[in-house]
Amino acid sequence: MSRGMRWMAFAAFFAALMVTLASCSRSVGDTGIKGVAVLDGSGAGGASVSVYDADEKGGSLPVGTANTDPDGNFSVELPPGSYFIEVSLEKDDGPSYVSKVSPVPVVVTSGIAWAGEVELEKDTGEYGMTPGTGVAGSVVMDGQPVADAALYLSRSMENPSHRERGRTAVDGWFTVNIRPGRYYVTVVKTCEGPAADGLMPPSFSGECVRNPVIVRDGEYTNLGAITLAGPGETAQAGTGVDVPGEQAPAQAAGNQ
Repeated sequence: MSRGMRWMAFAAFFAALMVTLASCSRSVGDTGIKGVAVLDGSGAGGASVSVYDADEKGGSLPVGTANTDPDGNFSVELPPGSYFIEVSLEKDDGPSYVSKVSPVPVVVTSGIAWAGEVELEKDTGEYGMTPGTGVAGSVVMDGQPVADAALYLSRSMENPSHRERGRTAVDGWFTVNIRPGRYYVTVVKTCEGPAADGLMPPSFSGECVRNPVIVRDGEYTNLGAITLAGPGETAQAGTGVDVPGEQAPAQAAGNQ
């Protein structure tokens, strides 16, 4: 081998070694999300930031948290993946605020992904309604449709909503209008009249297997069938198989 060829081989080896060392030296802090929380056009300092794994169906625990600096900036170290960001701000002398939940996750591939401005709005305890936007599906138990079951939509299972959003029809179908965003859907059916032993009537509950579900503007997310279970039983969450009956809105879309 000539001197020139040996030099070229050494240069190639050295370059490969540098790439390997650079890869090994990467830490968790090399990837993540950063952005700025905004309230009324200004940075929202002191806000709490929670990040959720968009691919973790049914997961309600954040995979990363942070607090905004005085200018509203925040950053969270995360491995590559897709994430939803939720921001909340509590004021001692005023109302609390929550972020306008985006139905589109922030994708981290390499480096720090920019989440942009996360706008806050007054937390009224209501999620509001948007015509032509929401969720649709059916509720069943033992293979039969369940009428008059109450539906609840929550932003987090750690702080579930106790406000009833709607009821199922006689054929078990339901349609709920709500703002675009990310929600956890649960269903409760309480039987009428006292139980045989004089206690409160039994309740049956279930939750959507696709939780958390994503609602996009101008679409109804099709939840399929949500199966109820009795006290002490394990609910078979939504099977995605609809029961016969009145069809959900034609524009109902699968939760992709």
